[in-house]
Amino acid sequence: MSTQSDMRLAVNQVALASLKITRSNNSKLASAYNVSSSASRKGERGGLAALMNLGNTCYMKSIIQCLVHTPPVVEFFLHDYYSDINADNLLGKNDQLASAFGALLRKMWSFRQKVVALRAFKEKFVEFASQFDGDDQQDSQEMLSSLLDGLHKDLNKLQQEMYIEAKYSKGLLIDEVAVEAWKNYKDQNDSLIVDAFDGQSSSTMI
Repeated sequence: MSTQSDMRLAVNQVALASLKITRSNNSKLASAYNVSSSASRKGERGGLAALMNLGNTCYMKSIIQCLVHTPPVVEFFLHDYYSDINADNLLGKNDQLASAFGALLRKMWSFRQKVVALRAFKEKFVEFASQFDGDDQQDSQEMLSSLLDGLHKDLNKLQQEMYIEAKYSKGLLIDEVAVEAWKNYKDQNDSLIVDAFDGQSSSTMI
């Protein structure tokens, strides 16, 4: 039984595979998240801003474009998310990564900007995941996993990680084990990222 942050990749890949950004559903998103549609009627496209190139960082740009069009993420960061940032979490980045991502998302959803600079966000992200320093090409799935992990730590309502011993008893049905495992995981992890991307899987070897 596993309830790991790696499961976010599987969940997110399903969402990204079916994601199609068009002018029509962009208007629906704008309407749903209280973004003014008046600018859209003038030919501007809120939420479809481009990201400036930083060397071979297309892997990062593609992941960011997907995340800033994921409905739960858009809704969270376009509204007052500051109270949900856990600046006291010792495992996070003193709220800097979540704040930088939120600022980037809001710029990309602004009708006033068609091209958005990526450097300010990238600098904060590299502080959390130094392996992405520089302008070389990197693996997009690794970047996605690192970014979701960093955002979770900044937004996790838990103050510090706790060790919760599993109390699985012999003879329990797999569904009963799953319920206990998920409860233990949720007791340690409570954030937008968990709600939107985390999942649980089980495997049986015969």
